[in-house]
Amino acid sequence: MISNLAGFGAPYLMGLIKNATGKVSAGLYLVAAVELLAAVLVITLIARNTGRK
Repeated sequence: MISNLAGFGAPYLMGLIKNATGKVSAGLYLVAAVELLAAVLVITLIARNTGRK
């Protein structure tokens, strides 16, 4: 379900950012930041749940 929302929202957000800044790179930096945040979140959750078996 979340991936469906990302598939709809990401192009829309990229278009808004491109129209606001005139560059695609700002939107790509945002995508990279979200992916980095997701990776940190996954690593943190795995580290918390490793000892709970």
